[in-house]
Amino acid sequence: MLIRRLIQSVLGCFAVSALALAAPRAATQPVMLLSSVEIGTKTVLLSDLLPETALAPLREAVATISLGSAPMPGRSRVVTRAEIQETLAGNPELEASLSIPTQITVRRACQLVSREQVSAALVSTLGTDSAKDLVDFSMLTPVCFSGDDPGLEVADVEFDPLQRVTRFRLWTSKEPRNLPFYVTLPARSDDAARKFRSAGRSGVSATAASSNLKNQPLATTGVATLVKAGAPTRLVIEGPDCRITTVVVPLQSGALGQQVRARDPLTLKVFSAHVAGPALLTANL
Repeated sequence: MLIRRLIQSVLGCFAVSALALAAPRAATQPVMLLSSVEIGTKTVLLSDLLPETALAPLREAVATISLGSAPMPGRSRVVTRAEIQETLAGNPELEASLSIPTQITVRRACQLVSREQVSAALVSTLGTDSAKDLVDFSMLTPVCFSGDDPGLEVADVEFDPLQRVTRFRLWTSKEPRNLPFYVTLPARSDDAARKFRSAGRSGVSATAASSNLKNQPLATTGVATLVKAGAPTRLVIEGPDCRITTVVVPLQSGALGQQVRARDPLTLKVFSAHVAGPALLTANL
């Protein structure tokens, strides 16, 4: 009996010693980063990759460490271990506190532009008097954005005499990397289209503003320059059944809706296109 108690006592001492030794190791155990996350911001921060169990001091230490741009809404991006290690190259202690997977998938949260948001943008451009005529529009392209407001703006308005519709080109000003998209509204005549196009902001539609601005120097217009002469710019060429994206060099600076000349750096061909957003031109086939 006495021997049994001695054995239990010795085993208990070993257990206490083992726990005491294990405690510091557990405290310094590297934190495993998540292998898949969803974020709603435009920049990926290292703190986005921490699990919920990560302690506050560690979160604070990595809260401002950027891993670059987030993908577009609804898209994903892979962040590799090598990228994170390169970012932390000057902070080996912080790197040692993390267990980094080979790769991490970062998905950008997404919500679709709603009909109500499109309708509000049309009414804002054309005026409340036209609200009752702006209900029956068609929107074929789903458009994603993050946050509470996509910043919808009408960039152009045109009447299609063949299909007998008025076509509005919109863009998400708060998600400038999104391509412009179209909504169409039945129109009975050219007069209806003229009514829509003449009822834009400040009494001038985006198309009319383009005609008025294209021959004026930007310094006198008081509008923001979205495309700069000589700066590589994305060009989107749209046709009935296709969409082509390439990079061109504008020969003129331009504001939203303005027509500018641009050169293809490969073919050296010069053509005209419309400014549709920051560093973005559009043209039709």
